Amino acid sequence: MSTEANCVVPLPTALRSNLEAPFPDDQLQTERRHGFTGTSVPWHHIARRLTDVLGASWSYSISSIVKHDNAWVVVARITIKFQECGLSLETYREGVGGSTFDKDPVDDVKSATSDALKRAAVLFGVGAYL
Repeated sequence: MSTEANCVVPLPTALRSNLEAPFPDDQLQTERRHGFTGTSVPWHHIARRLTDVLGASWSYSISSIVKHDNAWVVVARITIKFQECGLSLETYREGVGGSTFDKDPVDDVKSATSDALKRAAVLFGVGAYL
């Protein structure tokens, strides 16, 4: 008998608000990609935000690393565990990151992995205002 249930439960408002809070200006960087200039948050500040807000209640895993044409594509998952109405719940978001074959393969995969982390985090509201 399975006790697993699939239902949509939003993150508690306090957690969501803390994750969505703007980053200080000194944690932002300007980057140029594919002809566009934009503001972003380096991955280590995003990981710090998740840890500051959630403590040990979050985890990060890589679902896949694939070569596609001239790029590495990484799918990553952030899982958050939380309590709501006396229940232990968890939710996750997945992000896809990519990096063209610019450097050596290790650096390219690291870049794609950082990109995937940022894209998964933004689905929880982290840095979504940028």
